[in-house]
Amino acid sequence: MAIAITRRRVLGLAAAAAAAGAMPALAAPEAVAANAAALYDDPDAPVGGNPDGDVTLVEFFDYRCGACKAVAPTITRLLAEDGNIRLVYKEWPIIGHFSRSAAEAALAADRLGRYVPLHEALMGHPGLPYPGKVMELAESVGVAPDVLKRTMAAEAPRIAAAIERNLDLARRLALPGTPAFVIGGEIVLGSKDLASLKRLVDDARRKTIG
Repeated sequence: MAIAITRRRVLGLAAAAAAAGAMPALAAPEAVAANAAALYDDPDAPVGGNPDGDVTLVEFFDYRCGACKAVAPTITRLLAEDGNIRLVYKEWPIIGHFSRSAAEAALAADRLGRYVPLHEALMGHPGLPYPGKVMELAESVGVAPDVLKRTMAAEAPRIAAAIERNLDLARRLALPGTPAFVIGGEIVLGSKDLASLKRLVDDARRKTIG
């Protein structure tokens, strides 16, 4: 079940992080506004849907997150049915080294123009995304494993920096786990059904028009 992060909830999470020296205490809208460039305009963050869409949806996810896998087909359907949503993918590997290596492979696939197919294949895989399986999935979507491995090696510093920026951004937003979404200046947690996602998009559109 998804949980919209209220101002009080995020302020509490952020205050706890601030007390630990991790980030300043900001409520959700302020935290989103303060980190707008990192959220929406990171050149190394893959973009799906309509790159020129009038609503931007940002998703933080992990390839070992069951709730992320559950909502993935719904997001794909949302993008197909709406046609005017820009989706920013934030690789947030927080569930172990298999998550990290899968995220690295996905970002390397982005350099090859095959991010979305590999992302969807990883989300659709029910087991662990161990390196051998990731390469199998890559090949299944038209990415040669040897090419992907070479790209991962050649782009390793840039890919690592992109992931670290996402980890830091999640800390600054006080995100407690995956999946997490940012839309219309708000933070929303957890898996959502299609109707709920459409309402979030409609609300964001009204804010833009208003």
